[in-house]
Amino acid sequence: MLMRLAGFILIASTSLATVAGQDAAFKRLGVIKAGDNPHQIAFSLDGKTAYVAASGSDSVAVIDAATLQLTSQHAIKGSPRGVAALPDGKSVAVSLYRSDRIVRYLLPDFEPQGEIITGRGPSRIAGPMPNDAFLVSAEQANRLIYFDGRTFQTVKEFPTGKRPFPPSHTPDGFQAFVPNYDDGTVTMVSLGGQMVLATIEAGKRPSGGWVLPSGRLYAVALRGENKLSILDTRSGQKILEVVDGVGKAPTSVAMPPNNRLIFVCNTGSNDITVLKTTDGASVARIKVGKGPAAMAVHPSGESLWVSSERSDEVTVLEIPEQWRGDITQDVPELPTEASPQEAEEMDKLCRKEVLELHRFFEDWFNAVLTDSEEDFSRFANVLADDFEIIGPGGDRVQRLDLLQRLRQSFGRNQSKPMRIWVENFSSRPLAQGLQVVTYEEWQEQPDGDKRGRLSTALLRRKLDLPNGVEWVHVHETWLP
Repeated sequence: MLMRLAGFILIASTSLATVAGQDAAFKRLGVIKAGDNPHQIAFSLDGKTAYVAASGSDSVAVIDAATLQLTSQHAIKGSPRGVAALPDGKSVAVSLYRSDRIVRYLLPDFEPQGEIITGRGPSRIAGPMPNDAFLVSAEQANRLIYFDGRTFQTVKEFPTGKRPFPPSHTPDGFQAFVPNYDDGTVTMVSLGGQMVLATIEAGKRPSGGWVLPSGRLYAVALRGENKLSILDTRSGQKILEVVDGVGKAPTSVAMPPNNRLIFVCNTGSNDITVLKTTDGASVARIKVGKGPAAMAVHPSGESLWVSSERSDEVTVLEIPEQWRGDITQDVPELPTEASPQEAEEMDKLCRKEVLELHRFFEDWFNAVLTDSEEDFSRFANVLADDFEIIGPGGDRVQRLDLLQRLRQSFGRNQSKPMRIWVENFSSRPLAQGLQVVTYEEWQEQPDGDKRGRLSTALLRRKLDLPNGVEWVHVHETWLP
């Protein structure tokens, strides 16, 4: 069975006979004893250091990524299950599975510097996303925690199914997917709109997944069925199943930075399945330690690190040179078509943004706000770097010029307040994460003089803004 989807070809049935003996191509670079029951592996921002959460020995190991030597081991009570390097480059986040929190530790001595309450059973940490945010599932609390890696504060909590396993997110950070191990479902979450979109049937014991680079497909490992299920990220529908080539009890999925390969960690058969992203063909089955559960690809794309819980070791495998080349030309670069759910959600976000920003204009001109950086940032922060507006008279104004003009116009109607409002708002999706909106902007002066303009705007999703969208372009025309 052959299917092409979103720039990728996936093959449902592929014999491994053609790749027998190719394990040797993935050279074993070393085996590291990093503590009992090693779990998540994470790398420092410069790739020079690896961190391993060893839940069985209540510790986090620090490893020189070049020499593969253990440099230090830090005692951390609570069964560390997840670890992630934070955006400041000076600290790491560690999830404590036998606790109800994630703790931030200052490097190099692992001094605690704050915590996030998650609910019991926080596991592996996903991220960072483009906005430096992270995700973690709390298995025993049935919730997903979305937190800011810079402020180390919770942004939002979302309910999930029973016993949520490690989440995955789209490359743009707009959606998240949580496999719910006990009830066989996947929870789809909109991070931009901060809402649960749907809970869909996935199969028996979904235990980990990965969103493919197009953002259109989610590959989830079904531990209870020894296969991968490929879901459409827009509709949640099952598109395809990959059976041949997947080992026993697949637990997690990972991909290198260039997205050329898919790695599947098979806990039951103590090996790693390697699939090609472009055609789904099996490349290799690689034996590792006992009970492999978690994987991480080095930022260079040159090695795959695998933690094996039952043999208490981390195996480092060299990714062959022929799989390191860039294939960005094969990955869709343009935004894909928006799903009906996303279009509806973007409509709500854009409507709210348009209404709120025009309320800002009224308050700014009437001096209801203060002439401060804090108040003005409500406008400045939502303009994209490449923003441009074409006024009703035909003049084109770039972002910096517009910011300067508006800043200087503070309080121009303080003595004679004006009204600004929006009518006849409508929108339609242009692509995934892009929405075209039209609306009428009306202004009324104290003397009753009223004038309107028809505006067409392009808004693009951006998670760290008040309504999750930024302004890219505006074109205005005078109304009769």
